[in-house]
Amino acid sequence: MHRRNKELLNVSQHEQGFGLATVSRRSGLVNGQAIRRAAAIEIPARSVSKWISPSFACAACWYCGKFSSVTRLSDPIGPNGTRGSVCMIIRRKLTVCGWVLICLVFAAQLQAQGIGDKVVVTAETTLKIRAQEVGKVYPGTIFKITHEQGKWFALEGRKGWINATFVMNLEAALQQYGKRITLSPRDLEAVAISGLIYYHKGDYEKAIDMYNKALGLDQKRPQLWNNRSLALIAQGRFELAEKDLQQALTLQPKYGEAYANLGWVNYSLNNLEVAIDQYNKAIELEPENSNYFVNRGSCHRDRGEPEKALADFATAIEMTVNLPSAFVGQSSVYLDQMKLDEAILSANRALELDRYHVQALINRGWAHYLNEDNESAISDLSRAIALDDQLSVAFINRAAVYLQTKDVKNAEADLKQAMQLDPQSPALWLNQGELLMQKKDHSNALVAFEKCVEFGSDLAECQNGLAWILATCPNGKVRDPKLAVKHAQIACKLSQNEDWSHLDTLAAAFASDGKFDDAIKVAQAALKIAIDGKKGEIEDRLALYRKKQPYLD
Repeated sequence: MHRRNKELLNVSQHEQGFGLATVSRRSGLVNGQAIRRAAAIEIPARSVSKWISPSFACAACWYCGKFSSVTRLSDPIGPNGTRGSVCMIIRRKLTVCGWVLICLVFAAQLQAQGIGDKVVVTAETTLKIRAQEVGKVYPGTIFKITHEQGKWFALEGRKGWINATFVMNLEAALQQYGKRITLSPRDLEAVAISGLIYYHKGDYEKAIDMYNKALGLDQKRPQLWNNRSLALIAQGRFELAEKDLQQALTLQPKYGEAYANLGWVNYSLNNLEVAIDQYNKAIELEPENSNYFVNRGSCHRDRGEPEKALADFATAIEMTVNLPSAFVGQSSVYLDQMKLDEAILSANRALELDRYHVQALINRGWAHYLNEDNESAISDLSRAIALDDQLSVAFINRAAVYLQTKDVKNAEADLKQAMQLDPQSPALWLNQGELLMQKKDHSNALVAFEKCVEFGSDLAECQNGLAWILATCPNGKVRDPKLAVKHAQIACKLSQNEDWSHLDTLAAAFASDGKFDDAIKVAQAALKIAIDGKKGEIEDRLALYRKKQPYLD
């Protein structure tokens, strides 16, 4: 199996986290974000339209328009790998119902909540470091707890600590706001916050229903249009989401969150230049919002601009140290660059802030695999799956590690699970092809690689995987030298002749087609840029070409 020297852009999390990994028989697995993302990135990437990976969304205070950033898991990939974060604030003078809610907080505290849980802020209060006030949070804001010390919690994306008295878990909050709605069906605050809670719980239909009710009560609050767009984006209903965001901007032209969410929409559709422009507008309006820098960094990463991406992630970290998504973004870029020690270090920083960060575990697991530490890779990927068993990327990546260790049984089980979660994932079919090759089922392996190209024709690794089996399969009924050359050339073009494994495949394809002079020339080019651990294999194949013999796998 060949190992790539750069990530295979899988087809997942712009919410920051990042997306999918893929494996190929030739280049090995590749971690990273999905290229496009199809949903809210509650991890990942790279990315959202057909695939899923990590991005950030922004929700806002429906009452006064003040905002505070909150990070949430992507999904993702993001922009992320992604895949993200959510920004929102709800500030309002307390009504009688509001005071009743505060009185109920103490009872809600009896329900378990701790690191990794999402909580709702129940009253305006200050964040503190020792006795110093370092910020404020407002009623209805939703955060994830990253650290706890006694009765104090650190919140993701924010500096300082909040007293546990002022937060309650999502289920408890939903019950309390539900009671308010029962007492007063026109309680706009309770309806709007309930919509946001349902969004965070992943119940997008109920979130949309709540925002429909809220808009039925008041259509002039831009924050309601903005927040409904989040659930629409999560469902992949981008056209409707964009209409909601445009309405929000009509009501409030200088609305940074709406521009950021338009960035998310365009990122999901792989309109990266437009997405960056929207994030630029959001940053101009709200330069203190670190989440916007993380999301823009994810866009730069997907555009092949790693230095700009790293600069944005570094800015976000400088602004808000307690922001795991920014470290995950760094980790993903370092994986792209095969800077594995740096990738692991950044993932470690993310996990120090949020030990349950799924994409950080996926990234670190992938880096361990590339470092040939399969045991640590399986450990991290297994932890990611235990935390979220609905992410196909984690199953695909772990299957790839199992394939590397020739553990066909476990690889087959993981790919079966991934098939149920995302049957159109190119990464899935790439690894399925490798699995069938190991089982000597060449005919069905060919079908798997063809499906990989069907679902990811613009991905070099998919073209490369198909070319390899067409060129080197020992079953003469499967081999097709001329078609192998065609797909290998496409792969090399997509990777700009900078991937040694793609050049190696093209050389094998030329040799299979009897063009040994071309095979020798291309193999020599591959040898110059190959990683040390693979040079011996290329040299062995090169020796065959010089003897006018093709290579059969």
